[in-house]
Amino acid sequence: MNNTIMFYVGIDVSKDKSDICIKDENGNDLIQRFKITNSKADLEKLYETIERIRTKAPGNSDVVFGMEATGIYSLPLYSALKRDGHKVKLYNPIQTNGFRKMNIRKTKTDPIDSAVIADMLRHSEPPQVSEIQDFHLFQLRELVRIRHRLIEKQALCKVQIVRNIDAIWPDYGGVMKRVFGAASLAILKKYSVPSKLRCESFEQFYDLVKKKSRSKISRSKAEEIYAHAGNILTIPELDTVIAIEIKTLITQLELYDEQIHSVEEK
Repeated sequence: MNNTIMFYVGIDVSKDKSDICIKDENGNDLIQRFKITNSKADLEKLYETIERIRTKAPGNSDVVFGMEATGIYSLPLYSALKRDGHKVKLYNPIQTNGFRKMNIRKTKTDPIDSAVIADMLRHSEPPQVSEIQDFHLFQLRELVRIRHRLIEKQALCKVQIVRNIDAIWPDYGGVMKRVFGAASLAILKKYSVPSKLRCESFEQFYDLVKKKSRSKISRSKAEEIYAHAGNILTIPELDTVIAIEIKTLITQLELYDEQIHSVEEK
């Protein structure tokens, strides 16, 4: 026969705080409901409160914690409780909402939610969210999300670069098929606008193109690009301004490439 006395800690997690409700096996609140933040000091405050309650209980006692699976908001407290060796159940918000509707209290407030979760623990309602066994999966998920956000920013950066090229270097894509290839980016980063390219001798320009393309761009193709830069209609009044932004955007693009590669390595 199990004579262990159980205490149920319902936690309603929000962005900046968590509401705590502690109940006994009969559903009685054992202490006035209180709030904690995601700080070590407040977590210790929670532990001390629970320990005071347990010391007053006759015989053996045990504690189980419950909270909704609210993603990034619930994860810090959940992981801290798990690291400290506590039993924690995660509930799907849909499930807690359904349980709340069966309760005679109809008002949805945070303190009531923490009480609902404590009652769900007390009635042994099965959690609908699997226990987090491997936090490496969470790390992987976050890395994938970071990579996705970086790629979105990189794509926006490319759109802005193309917009500037269209304004100051018409038909650049006609002579340079891979606008975001290594050679093309080197040209844009060094010269940015046709007038600056034409201030350079062809031989110096070709040396850059040959090096950055690893000799994949022929001399005749380099001559075509050089000639094109001298023959198109440009807007000299915008050269300096557009050149600054193109160089800035390419620097950002290179940084995104490095960051994406770093995330993929992890």
